Amino acid sequence: MLKLGGDIGDSSAWQGGLSALSAEVHDRASATSPPDTVAAFSGDSDLYVADFVYKWAPAGNPDQRNLKLQTEFFYRREQGDVALREGGSAALLGYKGRQSGWYAQAVYQFVAHWRAGLRYDRLTADNRLQVLETSGFSSSADAIAKSGFADRGHDPQRWSFMLDWSPSEFSRIRAQYNRDESRANASDDQWTLQYIMTLGSHGAHLF
Repeated sequence: MLKLGGDIGDSSAWQGGLSALSAEVHDRASATSPPDTVAAFSGDSDLYVADFVYKWAPAGNPDQRNLKLQTEFFYRREQGDVALREGGSAALLGYKGRQSGWYAQAVYQFVAHWRAGLRYDRLTADNRLQVLETSGFSSSADAIAKSGFADRGHDPQRWSFMLDWSPSEFSRIRAQYNRDESRANASDDQWTLQYIMTLGSHGAHLF
């Protein structure tokens, strides 16, 4: 993990980071296979993450106005085999997966105690499977579809907008709207209203 940052004049600051994780995976089950199907991945999995934060406040004083911009990018690369079982049927699939995701958000305090925020999230996948061995499945396409590792041809995305008011340091009321397009051929309009309260002592955080 690498973290770098610094000040830009008296009113701005930034921080950026890079992270990497590599693992050997053994029998990780798919969460999207049919209920009567067991699919388990074994192989190499590598995850890379980049993040960036920018903060602005007039003369470094955030009490009245401040702005925070934040983004993260995730990239996962996997390669190995998927063992598939359904009743008396079985198959072995070769798997190469590439998934990425990112979000960007901005939160602006325009007057004391009031903030507005906008966020965008997106996921993409490029998963490739090849049937190496099969017994009992009607076709190679049937085995690939039931594995739960196939690319579904849809890139989930979501827009979010929020407005909140903090009457004190320990409480906040937030209204939020999401335009959620996580599912293919369907979208959700979601409204939430939250009351957030903090109890006890808490430390200050720079980022």
